[in-house]
Amino acid sequence: MDLTTYVFFPLAYRIKYLRSLQSQAIKANGFVFLSAQLPADSSCKLITGSVKDQAHKMIQNASHVLEAAGTDLEKVVKVNVSLNM
Repeated sequence: MDLTTYVFFPLAYRIKYLRSLQSQAIKANGFVFLSAQLPADSSCKLITGSVKDQAHKMIQNASHVLEAAGTDLEKVVKVNVSLNM
């Protein structure tokens, strides 16, 4: 039995991630593993602004992916953040 599910959300991101051969998340054995989330809007355009604005957008995007996987930010165990300044 295959217990792995690939999660893609929303459609605009799905197209982008399919081109790069990545899923936004993998759901396996009750766990959800997210790929890196970018500060991009639904048209895949990176937003500009402060680090706070970009971090807020990345968290929003992660929240959407988690929701599509059937979970939410309340159950997140670990987060790695990389800043490129």
